[in-house]
Amino acid sequence: MKHLVSILFIGLIVGLSSCQSEIEQADSLRLQNKFDEAAKLYQKLSDEGNAYAMWRLSIAYSNGDGVDFDQEKALTLLKNAAGHGCEEAKGDLAEAYMLGQLGIVKDTAKGKNMLEKLVNKSNNSYIQSKYAGFLLFGPDDLFEKNPEKGLRILKEVKDKNDPHYLYIMGGVYMFGIENIDKDLKKSIEYYTKSFEKGKRYSSCIIADILFTK
Repeated sequence: MKHLVSILFIGLIVGLSSCQSEIEQADSLRLQNKFDEAAKLYQKLSDEGNAYAMWRLSIAYSNGDGVDFDQEKALTLLKNAAGHGCEEAKGDLAEAYMLGQLGIVKDTAKGKNMLEKLVNKSNNSYIQSKYAGFLLFGPDDLFEKNPEKGLRILKEVKDKNDPHYLYIMGGVYMFGIENIDKDLKKSIEYYTKSFEKGKRYSSCIIADILFTK
């Protein structure tokens, strides 16, 4: 019996390791702009029930990266990813309700409630950075501006290499917030790192900074 349990345990570990390896491969392909190959691998992993892959595939459909642009599929995948426990997907779904994205009828109260509950129980760097971004730069009808709290949250973010954290920090230095002076050089550095880690919209902001400058 002990031998059987050992075999099953080893099999589980091997399976998880293989899945993680494929996730890393898919992410690597995406960051190399090999969207077709990345989407196929995300699809395979999504079909196997991987929540992170569902979230990434949702983003692919919302942008048309390696797949046909399809908001309906993007929303279905996003909801499935959130339902399977992907915190990044839960945050994006909350944002979709707040802003009326992916064909969702805008429901600010529902989206805010979803994000606030998530923030209170999760230390996920993507989620915390997203919330800080709303406190610093978000539309006035969502959250009351609170620069001090937003900067405190950013300071406590665990993964300082998270692309969304880097993106928000780019904005902090682009405008200058509270006791942080405006510094376009630092802003470009943060946006560049964010872009390199997959936040492609950062390149548009860099271009705008350079053009304005």
